[in-house]
This record gives sequence, structure tokens and C-alpha cells, in this order.
Amino acid sequence: MISHFPISQRDRNEAQALLADIKAAIEELRTLITSQKQFLSAEEAAQYANLSVKYIYKLTHTKQIPHYKPNRKLYFKRDDLDAWLMSHRVEEKK
Repeated sequence: MISHFPISQRDRNEAQALLADIKAAIEELRTLITSQKQFLSAEEAAQYANLSVKYIYKLTHTKQIPHYKPNRKLYFKRDDLDAWLMSHRVEEKK
């Protein structure tokens, strides 16, 4: 049942700030959990490498990035992602 009690703008602002804090804490926890995992899903790999999930799928389709595919689901080893990222270094001009 919806309550019809008036909520002040101050209470609304405090609730929105609290919700923003909760969302930030959840994202921090996700990052912490992901940093402890050896194998990452496509979504986690995209977040880890700061790429879009669509681009991750494109890289796997063209076999440009190392990945594993047991039971038709993609996984990425963190060490393989690190090596792949490091292999794309651009040298500075001298």
C-alpha cells in the first residue's frame, strides 16, 4: 500500500544521497570481488580492461584475445588479459 505522507525536500535529498552512497559501495565491492577472481566473465573482463562487452565479443570472434569457452560461455584468465593488454604498448616518439 502506498503511503501518502508528505516527504520534505530535505528528506528526499538525504535519501538520494544515501542511495548514491549505497550504489558506490556496491560497485566498490564488485570491483574488489572481481580483483580476487582468476577467471572473469565477458562482462567482468570488459570492466577490468575498460572496454565494452560488445568489443570483447568482437575480439573473441576474431580470435584476437585469449579466452576459454566451456559450455558455450566465455571466460578470460586475468593473467591472459594482462598479457594481452601489455602486448599493445605504443612506443613513444624520440
